[in-house]
Amino acid sequence: MPLGDYIGPMLTSGAVFSVVTVAVQNFSQRRKLGAETEKTDADTADILSKTALALVEPLGKRIKELEEQLDRVQQKAESLEQQLDECRTSNRAKDEQIWMLRRTRASNERELP
Repeated sequence: MPLGDYIGPMLTSGAVFSVVTVAVQNFSQRRKLGAETEKTDADTADILSKTALALVEPLGKRIKELEEQLDRVQQKAESLEQQLDECRTSNRAKDEQIWMLRRTRASNERELP
């Protein structure tokens, strides 16, 4: 067999081997790219989650502090309202006493010669 009979099949088998090699590498790269994409997506989700927690946690603490402060202020307001009611009652009683004293004095002044 002449040398040319060997070269044709060898070139053809080399070309087929090259195509198969490229196809396998392409498939491998796609799998690798898919895995890298999934990892990147997971990393991104993790970063977003941690960032959200970092932003929300201080706000949650501040809300709790403000709720506690609101409770204290409401208790103080209730106490002050009660004191105000007591002062109003006391003032009414004193106003009545003053009125009675003035009336008595006016009556006494009329009785004097």
